[in-house]
Amino acid sequence: MKTFTTIFSLFNLMILASCAYAQERHEITGHLGIGSNGLYRFESLDGSGGSEGGLSFSGGIRYGYTIGNRLQLISGLDYSDHHLTLVGAPMPEQVRQDIRISILSVPLHVQWNIGEWFFIHGGPDIDFQVNGDANMDNQSGVGFTIAVGARHAFGPWGLSVAPQVKNYALLAFKGDRYQQRLITGGASVGISYRF
Repeated sequence: MKTFTTIFSLFNLMILASCAYAQERHEITGHLGIGSNGLYRFESLDGSGGSEGGLSFSGGIRYGYTIGNRLQLISGLDYSDHHLTLVGAPMPEQVRQDIRISILSVPLHVQWNIGEWFFIHGGPDIDFQVNGDANMDNQSGVGFTIAVGARHAFGPWGLSVAPQVKNYALLAFKGDRYQQRLITGGASVGISYRF
């Protein structure tokens, strides 16, 4: 947790220190997304139960600071809601349980703008599971997001669409050897304002 605090503080200090030099480089973005999800482990467990993916919904607000013409540092606060079905091992009968987990995330992302329309966006996320089920491993930890998208500007306003993949709990705060990791794939739509 001390490492997270140090990295997060340095990232935000870098953004705040640069605010005095270029007012037109700031961007606020609100986004909504939908996707599908699933659980996996790095190692398989013979005879254990599994899961079936469901829908994920996400949204949030982000602040971006542009460096030069192509690079943008991004942070903010995201909320995501995930629906899954846990399937127990078949002994004596297979039990199915629908679950829902909610996660708050702090992105520490970098975006590289390619030309006027396209971008590649990604980086680590600090995730905090706010509710969930005891039958599923906690997804609090450090995850990673990658997205490729397009943006169209209308003066200071912008509209973006970005297919993305996010992996939770790559470094889990409360993980064990057989940690379940949530992965989502989908798309998000964002409306931004530059100032």
